[in-house]
Amino acid sequence: MMGADMFVVPMLIPAMAATLGSSISQTAFIVSAFGIAYAGSCPLLAGLVHAWPSRTVIGVGLGIVVIACTTAIFANSIAMLVAARTASGVGAAIVNPVVWSRLHTTAAGYARGPVMLGGTAVSAAGQVVGIPLGTLVAAHSGWQLAFGALAVGFAAVGIGTRITMSRYVEFADSQRSHTAAIGALRLWRTPTFTLAITSNIATQAARLGTFPNFSSKWRTRCSRLRGGA
Repeated sequence: MMGADMFVVPMLIPAMAATLGSSISQTAFIVSAFGIAYAGSCPLLAGLVHAWPSRTVIGVGLGIVVIACTTAIFANSIAMLVAARTASGVGAAIVNPVVWSRLHTTAAGYARGPVMLGGTAVSAAGQVVGIPLGTLVAAHSGWQLAFGALAVGFAAVGIGTRITMSRYVEFADSQRSHTAAIGALRLWRTPTFTLAITSNIATQAARLGTFPNFSSKWRTRCSRLRGGA
């Protein structure tokens, strides 16, 4: 769902701009808002919720994302959409580290590699599906429907994790949360970590940034072809 969310939304930007009466470049800031919120809050939040049970962390994070997607459905301004996508970024920052950590720790030693690769493959599949799906929805059904589908999907995942995940508490010492949060911030002093994150940000910016412009040109070309016919 996170993979689909990340790549569905950029394809909706031209439709959002037309509905809200803004330019594509202004509307595209919703993608930046998500990325900045995710990258900026993830190291700190991952440390602060370190002492919480995984089940609780995922429930809180997905709850924020569901509320954010629902808010986006009724957004009537760019500012409201930016706020919704910022909240989605924060929710993703809470959920994703715990998901990958849970995959790693619950699999047996010999199975960790396949399990992690499986998680990566599923996330990538969501991204691949999200691109054409977002384009079709924006062209034929309206971008609000896409956010509604995302809200329903995330809610279903949240309910599924509440049912299937155990309720035991992994860590009970709240002091470890503060220590982990400080340790996460200190990671930025490590050149390898900083370079890896910076390169990833640049890559994601290039990938996500090209979609709205491509989608807009493709729709314009299709309109001209239909008009000529």
